[in-house]
Amino acid sequence: MRALSWWLGAMALGGMVFGMYGAQHPFAGDLLAHPLTMFVALAVAGLLILRFAASRPLVSDRFLVAGVVIGIACYFLGAWFGSALQTVR
Repeated sequence: MRALSWWLGAMALGGMVFGMYGAQHPFAGDLLAHPLTMFVALAVAGLLILRFAASRPLVSDRFLVAGVVIGIACYFLGAWFGSALQTVR
C-alpha cells in the first residue's frame, strides 16, 4: 500500500512540475526533447530501477496505468498553471 501511495503521489507531483516547466518551452521543437516525453521516460526508468532493485513488482499493472493517467492529467494541469503564471508576469 505504501508503494502505491508513493507511486501515485510521485506521478502527480512529477506531472505538475514537468507541466509547469514545459510551459516555458525550454527545449527545441523536437519530439524527444518535449517535457512530456522526458517525464514519461523518467517514470519508466524509475520503475525499471525499482523493479530490478526489489526483484518483484511493487505496483500492479492496473495501478501503473492509473499512475500514468494521473501523471499526464497533472502535466496538462501544470502546463495550464504555468502558462497562466507567465501571462501574469
